[in-house]
Amino acid sequence: MNRYNQFDAVKKVCEILKDCGFEVARVSNPNAESDITITFNDKKANVLVRHLEKDHAYKNSPRTYKIYKVEAFDTYEERNNGLKSIDFVIGYNFNDDCFACIPINEYKDKRSTVIHEKEDTRHEYYNSFIALEEFI
Repeated sequence: MNRYNQFDAVKKVCEILKDCGFEVARVSNPNAESDITITFNDKKANVLVRHLEKDHAYKNSPRTYKIYKVEAFDTYEERNNGLKSIDFVIGYNFNDDCFACIPINEYKDKRSTVIHEKEDTRHEYYNSFIALEEFI
């Protein structure tokens, strides 16, 4: 089982984005709100990279697919600042080699959000950049 590593996650997400045709720049300022800036057709999106982890609240669920969560912010103050400067949160999971690209507005009233692998809650963001493509 691979442990989550933020540096490696940012690197992996950059690779995935580049493979999909996005122009990607890693943010080098440790005090920056975002980890990555994506440019496509002269539009930019600021991205926060986080861990896409299995949501243990669903471990006894009868569903046959995986359910994940992404905790984007540690505090509500962090969230309030992030809502002003971040466009997307991309969660990555090393064990399952999967990601979810979630628009920041999904965090409007919370610090974390749930993503279903198939059907149901936010499944459209699982292994998909559809929201990013619509934004850019």
